[in-house]
Amino acid sequence: MLDSATMQFCANKLDKKDFFGKSDPFMVFYRSNEDGTFTICHKTEVVKNTLNPVWQPFTIPVRALCNGDYDRYNTTSPLLYMCCCFLIHYYTFLCIFT
Repeated sequence: MLDSATMQFCANKLDKKDFFGKSDPFMVFYRSNEDGTFTICHKTEVVKNTLNPVWQPFTIPVRALCNGDYDRYNTTSPLLYMCCCFLIHYYTFLCIFT
């Protein structure tokens, strides 16, 4: 079994959500729990003023993604990825995918 996974993500043509300039996107990764809720397992850095971000590669323990259950993820128990943009006192979703 793998102990960790190294990943890198990018996005293209995100929605412009910032009032002054472009978006400041970041990604949030959630794992599904047995009770149907989701738990944050990783957040990327914010990439300032772009609609085409490239996030730095990161390494995450596989255990953090699947809570130690390596057979867990399938079509009924997906990982959830959200691309968000921070706006003053809250953040808004730019896209969500599984």
